[in-house]
Amino acid sequence: MSTFYYHTEVNFHGVLTTIHIDDFKLRFLMKRDLLFVGKFSAKISEQKIQLIMNRFSNHFCSIYSKQEIDTWDHDLKKFFTFEKKKRAKEKEKRQKKKAQRAKIMADFTDRMWNHSSSTIP
Repeated sequence: MSTFYYHTEVNFHGVLTTIHIDDFKLRFLMKRDLLFVGKFSAKISEQKIQLIMNRFSNHFCSIYSKQEIDTWDHDLKKFFTFEKKKRAKEKEKRQKKKAQRAKIMADFTDRMWNHSSSTIP
């Protein structure tokens, strides 16, 4: 039988945030009345874990509305498409940024062209 190491950390609000078990950590995060749980290697820093948990929970909360969560029928299949939806949302965001940059460049070029042509007699 292997040795079992168990240690918990509790933040100042009395909420369980991390459980250390042997060579991994379970990290808990509450957001929008949802409990997110992540399993990480014990070697990963708390700062990196916090960053990963925040990114994941933010993506989740941006994809699924409060109403969808509140009316959830406890069927996990609803969330099987999370990664696909996350990638689609990220792609949409990149396309919007690309379109914004293209518009800025077109506006700049147009202003430069109009300004140059107005100074020629």
